[in-house]
Amino acid sequence: MKLFLILISLSFSIQGISLKLNQVGGCTCAMASVQTECIPSTCDWDTTTSKCINKSCDKFTMEMCDQLPDYLKCAWKDNSCQTFTKCSDYSYSDGFKCFRVGPCQAIFKKNTAGLYQCTDKTNDSMHSIDSCIGIDQEGCIETVQNDGKVCYWNPNTSTCEAWSNSACSNFDNTAQSACPKFSCDYNTATGKCTTRTCNTIAIDTACTMVWDITQQVATQCKWANSNCMEFDYATLTQSTCLMGSNLSYKWNSSTSKCEVCVQPKNDEDTDDTSFTIQIQGLFALLIFIII
Repeated sequence: MKLFLILISLSFSIQGISLKLNQVGGCTCAMASVQTECIPSTCDWDTTTSKCINKSCDKFTMEMCDQLPDYLKCAWKDNSCQTFTKCSDYSYSDGFKCFRVGPCQAIFKKNTAGLYQCTDKTNDSMHSIDSCIGIDQEGCIETVQNDGKVCYWNPNTSTCEAWSNSACSNFDNTAQSACPKFSCDYNTATGKCTTRTCNTIAIDTACTMVWDITQQVATQCKWANSNCMEFDYATLTQSTCLMGSNLSYKWNSSTSKCEVCVQPKNDEDTDDTSFTIQIQGLFALLIFIII
């Protein structure tokens, strides 16, 4: 569910930059200043106060509840979407569900009930884990430990290992299957993994986003002139800013610019010049499917 990472300043240039995962569709309902910006999938417009407010948890289906950003404070339990309590109150047969119920991660060792217990996150990565050592094969997929190293299941030793941030260059012919797990592409000619970028994508339908698991950033791509290239946010106008950026940018009428949305540090600390309305997990899931 939650993909909060280190925030970057709005002063950065928005031309062809990569987004921290929290910025991919990552603003709040309260940041919408007018009704047209209050997206009905996750927000409600209060006609009395003329403010965009969060939908109550009981309005979401299981599919929606699992993908909501943390600021909505919802979690699926006992066959309903309820207000989130604390991580230790949740356990699932799918450990990765823990990442979608709040600021939580999974203990990838099944408990006596055969479930993965949820616990508090130990770092800000999308799939945080305290240590790769000792977790089972199911949990050893695209998880990142506290020092930024990514977990990888080594089929030769049947153990979960931590790999460095230069993951793509670490693989050879014996680890071809690991390439896509690190957002890398396998080069059949050299037998090596190479870093994936927008311009390495050759299929129109796959030209959407590239996620770098080692850097925890996403780069939006655009198909043009039979090529996939990095998206230029500077080309967005007031009418295309929101949807054209996958709900990651909002038009700032004060500056007449399309600016990246930044999550507030807490519930009281909001930014009126930013806006969001979407399901961070939904975009994260889309990125995972792509890679």
